[in-house]
Amino acid sequence: MRLANFFYPQKNLARCLTLATFILPSFAGSSFAEDPIKAKTQTVSATVFLQGAQVRAKASVRVPAGSSTARLIGLPANMAINTIQVRVEGGVLLSINPRIDYLSDQPKSEREKVLADSIDLVALYVEKTHSEVYALEREYEMILANKMVGGANSGLKAADLNAVADVFRKRLLEVANLATVARRLEKRGNERLARLQSELNAISAKRNQHQGYVDIELTTNEAKEINFFVQYFTPAAGWTPVYDIRVADTKGKVELALKAQAQNNTGLNWDKIPLTFSTGKPNSDGTVPMYTPYYISLTPPQVVYSRQNAPVSVNASSQADDMASGAAYKSMELFDAKSNFQQTDYQQQLVSTEYTTQSPYSLPSDGQVHTVGLRSDLVEATYQHVAYPRVNKDVFLTARMTGWEKLDLIPAVANVYFNNTSVGTTFLNPDNTIDTLRIGLGIDQRVTVKREILRDPSNKPAIATNRIRDVRIRIQLRNNRSEPIDLLLIDQAPLAMTNEIEIKVDPITKGEYDKESGKASWRLNLEPRGEAQRELHYTVKWPKGKPLSGLNP
Repeated sequence: MRLANFFYPQKNLARCLTLATFILPSFAGSSFAEDPIKAKTQTVSATVFLQGAQVRAKASVRVPAGSSTARLIGLPANMAINTIQVRVEGGVLLSINPRIDYLSDQPKSEREKVLADSIDLVALYVEKTHSEVYALEREYEMILANKMVGGANSGLKAADLNAVADVFRKRLLEVANLATVARRLEKRGNERLARLQSELNAISAKRNQHQGYVDIELTTNEAKEINFFVQYFTPAAGWTPVYDIRVADTKGKVELALKAQAQNNTGLNWDKIPLTFSTGKPNSDGTVPMYTPYYISLTPPQVVYSRQNAPVSVNASSQADDMASGAAYKSMELFDAKSNFQQTDYQQQLVSTEYTTQSPYSLPSDGQVHTVGLRSDLVEATYQHVAYPRVNKDVFLTARMTGWEKLDLIPAVANVYFNNTSVGTTFLNPDNTIDTLRIGLGIDQRVTVKREILRDPSNKPAIATNRIRDVRIRIQLRNNRSEPIDLLLIDQAPLAMTNEIEIKVDPITKGEYDKESGKASWRLNLEPRGEAQRELHYTVKWPKGKPLSGLNP
C-alpha cells in the first residue's frame, strides 16, 4: 500500500494541496508578517558626566496600518536597560523591549577594505620573493654539486682550470648576493604583512563588538512615517576636568582655561554632535535620593606636589606672609603651547555646572582621550618673588590671583605655563574659601639670593651650668631684572621642645618675627639691578652636659 502511494501519488494530491492551503497562510502569518521593521538610529546629542553619559538618538521608518514592531538598531550594548526612554511621534506606543544583538555582523569600514587589499598584495609579494629565494638556493646547491671538472683519467691545463674557477666563483657570488637580497626583501615583506594584519585585527575587533537594539510595538491608523526619539544612559563614557593656567609676563592678567579630557568607549562614534559636559551625577535609575545631613569644618591649608615633587600652595591666604613655596618647579620647554578652545555655552545649575559646545564636535569610540576646550577667562593677578634660602637657594616667581571665586571653578588638576614654558602642575580646589590664589611660576634665574652664617661657634665656653650657641645669619639679594620686583624673604629660628632650652631672637630690622612658628619674614621692593641685605641673629642656651640635637641653622 505504501509503495502504491509512493509510485502513484495522484490519490493523495488533493489531500496534500488541502493541507498546504491551511499550513502556508498560517506559517506566513506567524513568521514573515511579524518580522520587525528595522530603523537605524542616529546619535544627535550627548551629555557627558564625569562618569557616564546621557545620549539622545533619533530614527524614522515607515510602518503599515495597524499593529507593527519597529526595531531600532545601532545602539550600544552597554546602555543601561532601566534608563531607556522612547518617545513615538505619529503612532501609539504599546511596549518596548531592549536587547543585545550577538549575531549580526557590522559592515566593513573603508579602512578595513583598504587594509585587506594591501594584505593581499603584500602576501603575494612575499610569496614571490620566497619562491625566488628557494630557486636561488637550489641553483647554489647545483653549482656546488657539479664542481668536479675533467675526467677520471684526464686533467685540465692550468689555463683551462683558472677559467673554470673564475666562472664558478663569479656565478656563486652572484647567486649568493641575489639570495641575500631576496631574503631581506622577504623579511621586510613579512614585517609589513604583520603590521597590516595587526591593524586589521584591531579594527575588526571593534567592528564586531555587540550592539544593542530596541523592539518597539506600536499601532497606527494608517501607513505612515513614524519618528522615534531615544534617550539612554551608558557608563562607557566620561570626562575629567583639567585647567591650564597661562601667564605671558609679570605685567598682564592670568589666563585660566578649562578643558575636558573626554573618552567614548560606547562602541559607537559620535560624529559632529553637540556635546554637553556636566559636573553633576546622573540619577540614572530615577530613584528619589534619601536625605542625609552633611557637615563642614575648618581645615589647615593644603599643600600638594607637582610632578617634580615640589610643593604647591593651593589655598594660599591673602596674607603677605603666606609662603608660596609651590613655585619650586623646574622648567620644561613645550613643543606647542597654543590654546585651542571650542566655543561653549556655560550654565550654572543648582547642583552642577554644564558646558555645551556651540559647534558640533566628533568624539570617536577609540578608547583614546580627546581634549575639548570649554571656557577661558582672564583673571587679575599680582606677581611676587619668594625666597626661602634655608631650604632652597633659588628665588621663585608667584602669581596671586584675585576674583577667581566668581568663575565657579571645579576641583581639578591645573597645568601651569609661564612664557610658553611648563613649570609644573597644581590642584585647584574651590572648596577652600579664600580670597587670593597663589600659583608658582617657576625659578627666576635673574634674581639671586645668598645666605651665609657669619658666626657659629659650636663650642662656646660654658657660663655657669649652661652652654650657649650664637647664630648670626646674613642674607644678600640682588635683582638683575630690568624692572622692579616685590619680594618676600623667609628664614627661621628654631623652636624649643622643652623648657630646658632657651632661645632668644634679636629684634628683626624691617621685618617680622612669629614666636609661635619661629618664622622671620621681610617684604622688599628691589629696584632694577638693586641689592639688599637682611640679618637674623639668635642664641640658644641649654644645660651643660646634655647633648643638643636638631640645631641646623
